Amino acid sequence: MGFLEEHVIPGLHGKTFTVDFQNEYEFEKIQPDLEAIPGIRSVSFDQYVQPHEIIVYASDLVDQRHVQQVVRSYGYHALPKKLFAIGN
Repeated sequence: MGFLEEHVIPGLHGKTFTVDFQNEYEFEKIQPDLEAIPGIRSVSFDQYVQPHEIIVYASDLVDQRHVQQVVRSYGYHALPKKLFAIGN
């Protein structure tokens, strides 16, 4: 894995993770702990896609494993979505 794939980079786009939350209430239990990770500005939940996704926005460089560990501590999983190539 490359540097960009292993970290949440500060910026407007955030990093998207596929999660196995069933609904927004499950996300709301975890959200405060995710936002307590140093460098994370905010986390949003997208319930209108399947599987559900969270988008993590950072103000500083954050290792994606920290996000995954917090989600895993609640019995769920968070898989980072792959970066897509622009152009061919």
